[in-house]
Amino acid sequence: MTKFFVTVCLPPTKPRKLPEAIAAVMAPYDANLTDDWNPVGQWDWWVIYSDAESPYLTRPEHDGDRRLVTTSTVPRRKAKLDALGPLECYGGPRDLLDFGAMRRRAAKGMMPGSPPGRN
Repeated sequence: MTKFFVTVCLPPTKPRKLPEAIAAVMAPYDANLTDDWNPVGQWDWWVIYSDAESPYLTRPEHDGDRRLVTTSTVPRRKAKLDALGPLECYGGPRDLLDFGAMRRRAAKGMMPGSPPGRN
């Protein structure tokens, strides 16, 4: 048994609709797609998950926007999301995310002697 992570990029989708949208995009790769097994299948179950140690960062003016993927905007039945701090989320529209801050955080984390995780 193996476990791997994938990033699924979707067109604009309301966070509450993410489970259905992801299921539709990933359906062709479901190992159980047919009764006889799917020879090109890569997975047999999935869940929305993100590492709380390196969340996406939100631009301050968009903090709390309902289009961001957070524990309060995604149904819990298909998500394993931990609560996050201010200006943190698990994804969302590109315009709402602070890629500059994420790059600075990543560069800071790669410095010798830096502790892993949030900086």
